[in-house]
Amino acid sequence: MKLFKRQVFLTLAALAVLGAAVPSSAAWRSIDCPGASETYIYGIDGDNLVGTDYLHGLLYDGVTWTILDYPGSVRTAAWDIDHDTIVGSYVDDSTTYHAFIYEADEWITPDFDEDHNDYATAIDGFSVVGFGWGSPSFFIFDLRTHTTESLWRDWTSRPYGIDGDKIVGEFTIAGGFTSGFLYDLTTGNSTILNFPGADSTIATGIDADNIVGEYRDSSGLHGFLYEGATWTTLDFPGAGSTEAHGIDGDKIVGWYCDASGTHGFIYTIPEPATVLLLGLGGLGLVRRRRGRN
Repeated sequence: MKLFKRQVFLTLAALAVLGAAVPSSAAWRSIDCPGASETYIYGIDGDNLVGTDYLHGLLYDGVTWTILDYPGSVRTAAWDIDHDTIVGSYVDDSTTYHAFIYEADEWITPDFDEDHNDYATAIDGFSVVGFGWGSPSFFIFDLRTHTTESLWRDWTSRPYGIDGDKIVGEFTIAGGFTSGFLYDLTTGNSTILNFPGADSTIATGIDADNIVGEYRDSSGLHGFLYEGATWTTLDFPGAGSTEAHGIDGDKIVGWYCDASGTHGFIYTIPEPATVLLLGLGGLGLVRRRRGRN
């Protein structure tokens, strides 16, 4: 009987710790590209991060920064990475936006949109998602066949993240506010994602059952982690605003703004919470991207 009571006590104590778990300041790491006045981190795959300093695309492997400039472009931004393939957008000298795919030192411009104002925003395996502005559409591009499928033509919807058959993004609602969405390619079903009490929500990254993004309320702009039932606010310590954009396993990336400027960040979901959840059978923070089999 005493043993049973002790087990119940330990379980309740563990649940109390889990319920009280909040983002720790020790879990945050600031990332700044040397010489850049601004650093935005959009995507993550293992140790590799991609983003932009507003003018140039950036690739960071944890040690070395590599500048990515589409040939002849005015500005380049790298939005996501999977294995050795990077996707993003660039601006030409006529201020037109183009999607790009960069792989093995080769640049591919799929030109999703007939007016060429388009973006490639996320990649998983052989699937690249993006959207256009001129004649708006929501696209998925197959790297094996180099063919584009238009999922729907709707200027209010923009995809930002993909994992397997799941796509996340934002769509504009009445009054110019936005809601996040989760779209299932297999079923064609969409789920609306709204951070509780927020005015606007944008979903920007997904890995397995975990979704990240940002929301705006009366206090400003905040990042979030959504784990299927639980919403967690992500605010870089001391920042005026925080935007979470990509996730891979227990790592979340994005950027924050403070008095000194705009900086990228890596946030690590705290280990004690991870271990506890694993012990209770509640969560496995294991990367599930398809890869290229």
